[in-house]
Amino acid sequence: MSPGFLLTAWLTPLLLLLFTATRAARWLPALAALPGLVVALSVPAGAVTDLGWLLLGVHLALDGTARLFLLYTSLAWFAAALYLLLRPDAATGKSSFLLCFLLAMAGNMLLILAADMLTFYAGFALMGLSAYGLVVAPGTLSAMRAGRRYLVWTIAGELALFSGIVLLATSSTSLLLADLDIVEPAAAAVLLILLGFGVKMALPGLHFWLPPVYRAAPAAAAAVMSGPMLSAGLLGWLRFLPPATPGLAEWSQTVIVLGIAGAVLGFSGGILQRDARGALAWSSIAKAGSMTAILGAGLAMPDAAPVVLAALVLFMLHHLVIKSALFLGMGEVERYGRPGWLVAGLVLLSLSLAGAPWTGGAAAKARLTEALGMAGFDAGLLFTAAAVATAMVMARFLWLVARQQDASARAGRVAPLWLAFAIPAAWMPFGLSQASFSPGALLALAAGILLFAATRSLPAGFPAPETRQRMPAIPMLLARWKPDWLSGSSDLVRSVARRMLNGEQRPEPAVMHAATAGVLWLGLFAILLSTLILFD
Repeated sequence: MSPGFLLTAWLTPLLLLLFTATRAARWLPALAALPGLVVALSVPAGAVTDLGWLLLGVHLALDGTARLFLLYTSLAWFAAALYLLLRPDAATGKSSFLLCFLLAMAGNMLLILAADMLTFYAGFALMGLSAYGLVVAPGTLSAMRAGRRYLVWTIAGELALFSGIVLLATSSTSLLLADLDIVEPAAAAVLLILLGFGVKMALPGLHFWLPPVYRAAPAAAAAVMSGPMLSAGLLGWLRFLPPATPGLAEWSQTVIVLGIAGAVLGFSGGILQRDARGALAWSSIAKAGSMTAILGAGLAMPDAAPVVLAALVLFMLHHLVIKSALFLGMGEVERYGRPGWLVAGLVLLSLSLAGAPWTGGAAAKARLTEALGMAGFDAGLLFTAAAVATAMVMARFLWLVARQQDASARAGRVAPLWLAFAIPAAWMPFGLSQASFSPGALLALAAGILLFAATRSLPAGFPAPETRQRMPAIPMLLARWKPDWLSGSSDLVRSVARRMLNGEQRPEPAVMHAATAGVLWLGLFAILLSTLILFD
């Protein structure tokens, strides 16, 4: 097959933009995702396409990493497109939504195949800016606010990324990504690259856009944003910061600390959520933090980095398909309530994300543990703590789903199609043959569920009644304090403050749940930070 066939993966969504105003427009997203699947499955490895006459030169290549990302990214886009086809309501049937959906898909495909810095940036910027239209499509006040927040953070991240690319280009004799490991980059360039892609990976301090966006966006939009678009941040780090680059090992400790802090932040936020989408959003922050820490381990040991990063890519792809399937399932929950088939599918996906035995999640963690062990890192304690935390968050998610109101409508054609995607997703990209039983994984899963159950069963009797009566009234300024930069659990924090300081007789159960979970998390936080010594 001609290497020029690489062009079809990202040109097809752009060409189909011409037909978004036609009666067949709802079929376009599904058609646009098919060439990416075909390219990933049929084009031979090492295929290269050069367009030297376009801009400063557009270079495309399909290596092993690009093939895997293209395959599972196209699959997630195709699943979301089929969902759009069968669910054209809830603002996703608008031509503006389809337009932004196709543009974001084209940008995602382009950055995966990009072999030079500017082409990658062009695809990344096209994907990021187009996603704004996906977020604001419902037209609700919450969607518009989330869209504005997303746009501000996205532009800031892309400005940092562009500045980092300019600095990299000034110190390199080539714009090709394959040549970046020859010259030591400037410290400012590395920092800007970390920040630019760190916004997409929702690193601590750069994460404030993610929870409100995942809550407000339509299900199909949240599916591609939590899967393919989030994974683009990790791919960017892998492309622009290859471990063999001189001087990058000095940044490993910083990246590891940021990753562990992100994991702790995500797990802590997830266990405090009061809506199912919020729990999924914060679990994405936690997973992104875990991946960042593993990337830091790869930077610390350049000789062992290929093995570690190969396992990390598989871990990322597993998260990509699981999160996409979970958000599509949440779209059905919000429409139909809690039919048995839907709950069973969500439970299976949650178990896989938590690394339960005989699932793809367990296989992904086993690969990572083995790879880090080969590199000289003993990450058993870190993965155990993360597994317990993930089980707690996913138990919280399922508990919140169980509280959803049942709907009278009956499931339609989406049900079998969603299950056809969700069931295999629980083992992707490994398969049933690679799933095995691990006593440690089972114990971590049980511990996470039991810890979550413990926080739900404790009495809500703090503080004592006499103490509450002596508390002064909360000032009006604090009562009306609503900082825009907070997200996720800010409403809960204000609710706790009002109830505790105003001396109300009994805090709601969520207050005691948050307080108890916070105490448990102090212990897990200490365990996670103690693992830093393993990476010295």
